[in-house]
Amino acid sequence: MQNELKKVEIRLLHNLDLLKKDIEKRFFEIDKVLVNHNTQLEILRENISQCACHDFHFVEIEHWKKQEEMFVETPAVIKILQCLESEHTVLIVGEPGIGKSMLMHHVALKIHSTTSYCIVPCSGIQDIFNHYNIDKRQMFVIDDICGRFTPSLFDIECLIKNEDTLKRMLEKGKTKIAATCRLDIYFDETYCKSCTVFKQSIFNLSEEYSKGGKLKICMKYLSKTSCELLKNQNVEFTPLMCYLYSKHEEFNLTEFLHCPYDAYEKEWEKLKAIHPLKYCSLFLCVIQNGIIKESFFDIFNKRNNKKKDVLKNIYEICEVNRNTSRIKMKSTFDSMIGTYLVKTKVEYRVIHDKMFDFLCSYFGSKDTLVRCILRYSDIRLLNERTQLESINEKHDKCTILISRSNEQEYFERIKNDLELGKINQCFCSSQMKHKKHRAKFLKVLQTIDDNFLFEQMFSRKCLQYTSKHTENVDAEPNIEVNEDSSDAEDNSDNSDLSEPLITSCSRGYHDIVHFFFTKYVNLKNYYSFYTPLTAACRGGNEKIVQLLIDKGWM
Repeated sequence: MQNELKKVEIRLLHNLDLLKKDIEKRFFEIDKVLVNHNTQLEILRENISQCACHDFHFVEIEHWKKQEEMFVETPAVIKILQCLESEHTVLIVGEPGIGKSMLMHHVALKIHSTTSYCIVPCSGIQDIFNHYNIDKRQMFVIDDICGRFTPSLFDIECLIKNEDTLKRMLEKGKTKIAATCRLDIYFDETYCKSCTVFKQSIFNLSEEYSKGGKLKICMKYLSKTSCELLKNQNVEFTPLMCYLYSKHEEFNLTEFLHCPYDAYEKEWEKLKAIHPLKYCSLFLCVIQNGIIKESFFDIFNKRNNKKKDVLKNIYEICEVNRNTSRIKMKSTFDSMIGTYLVKTKVEYRVIHDKMFDFLCSYFGSKDTLVRCILRYSDIRLLNERTQLESINEKHDKCTILISRSNEQEYFERIKNDLELGKINQCFCSSQMKHKKHRAKFLKVLQTIDDNFLFEQMFSRKCLQYTSKHTENVDAEPNIEVNEDSSDAEDNSDNSDLSEPLITSCSRGYHDIVHFFFTKYVNLKNYYSFYTPLTAACRGGNEKIVQLLIDKGWM
């Protein structure tokens, strides 16, 4: 009996030993898996850190990666990469459609893949300060620095004020800034004064690309026959125009390149008759300043329901059934991807700023639609794209001219925006540089209650007006206003930048400055480091400097 018990004990001990070894083995395997997972998690965290700071950045970078399929390597890539090895900044300038953005995005992705620099897509100068990290190697990437169509007063003031800070950040050696700029904005006098940070490394793509270089890129989009035609004919072209032609090969290539707007005008007139919903969709793109958020099509979005009458009015103006659903409209937008639009995870965009120029020119030439633009459009569209016909000033051919018959409606919109507290935004109009426009604007400003105007200007509750993609009170136009943001406060030091008095002193608007000092006294208490006197001095406006000194600003 004892022998049997002994045998059982031995077997149990043996089994226990086997079980122990098996458990140890399994724990070892689990430990290896956990270590592997932790390693992958660290890699993922590092990749997240290197790629971007926010979901918005992920969306942008994913969009750039998709564009890589259409990118053609040229000697310009090597030159810019070599430049960024020794310099902290690079500014790529060129005519619209030459390929500035795709080139810059390709360079940024290449630097990220070969170095420890993380990419930070920026919608404006202010984003650099919002996302700057002294301990990280960062490459800030800005498309259309200081404006897409006209110089952005906010970004220019931001550059001027923060020039020394930017230089100190760059001197630390961990930060690089790559930016693009349209040639017409680059040569603008106001821009030249502000952009000293990029003086060392400016890359003019329009001069860099020879006809052969552009043809090499265009071979990606065009047939051999079309490329031979371009090679043998004396016709100006850009990679963008060739890409757009590839989506409309029913056009005559030579005629299209000679005058693309005429070709699109005929196309859109046909679209109005054959497919009014597409026509309406393109007009909505203009109303929304070239960007339609996907949330716009969400039937359960309460903000959409609040503005459904506005959308119905737009439908009616475009001769579309007023009861057309947002779902049907979304399907129409999807059908235009690749020809007129591109889509990211969160929004639809007009395929290129040049295409948006054409759309603004086309819809802006129709009086009925101009009235709709005045009533419902994003305020940034009004600021950047419109001009009063009555002031008789030089303007771009894609500018939306406001006729004398629509002028009253234009200023009613301005007054409405002022009364909604959009003081800073109203002062950011590109027309403010014209004295005749300021005279008309001042008449509207004088109708606003003095106390309300003062409170909006100096209470720090006015949201800053920034360029494409910044979340603010005007991030959605009148169709879909972000009402929650209207109460937000901005206590940052840069909140002075778009403030009307600062802008007026910097830009030399003596009449506006005089208006404020006639209305208000003791304004010195509302400014700290960057004062109206600082702005006037930096802008070289001696008359305003003297006025401020006379008012005790010393």
